[in-house]
Amino acid sequence: TLAIGLFLLLLVSGVLVWFVERRHPRDPGHRDIDTIEDGLWWSAVTISTIGYGDKVPRTRFGRIVGVFWIFAGLVMLSLFTANASAIFTVAEFESQIESKEDLRKVRVGAAVKSSGQEYLLREKIPHQKFSDIQAALDALLRQEIDCVVSNVPVVQYLNNNHYQKELSVAPRWLARNNMGIALSPNSELREDINQHLLRLLAQPEWDAALKRYLGDE
Repeated sequence: TLAIGLFLLLLVSGVLVWFVERRHPRDPGHRDIDTIEDGLWWSAVTISTIGYGDKVPRTRFGRIVGVFWIFAGLVMLSLFTANASAIFTVAEFESQIESKEDLRKVRVGAAVKSSGQEYLLREKIPHQKFSDIQAALDALLRQEIDCVVSNVPVVQYLNNNHYQKELSVAPRWLARNNMGIALSPNSELREDINQHLLRLLAQPEWDAALKRYLGDE
């Protein structure tokens, strides 16, 4: 999104400075920015901080546009660079967590009385405790911790529905945590429930519900 915004601003700035220079020339025979191509070239070299100086606005209005673009471009370029760095950092960090031993090298968080905390306590992995999973994920976004250990579907649901997919769920599971419906050994409901679950899993609505609540992971 930032890249698209940066590109659109580059186009707008280039076309605008060309339009201003064309409409209000100081010297019609000696315009540096005489075409849209010239305007886009000036916009690109200005935001990149290269500034060759071969194309510069000569009019007062053109220079006002130039000042605006310099500051706006610096802000957008800084945001783009920070966002790109965060993406690469997350990708690099994910590759570092491949087993439970890697968790001992980073700052780990978990919600109290959760399956994630049970796992960390069982493996004797130091971690920070949070009142609930959302408090832990909020701390992760604030970079107070490096990762959160929790039930995968829960994190996927929150990431998809509450955090606008800002979080990254590691592709490797630390442990499988099966869940089921408890019944007495001789319950007459066992067969009916099994058949109903099988029919439910075979319906396309099941896959649609998984995607809606858990995303594409």
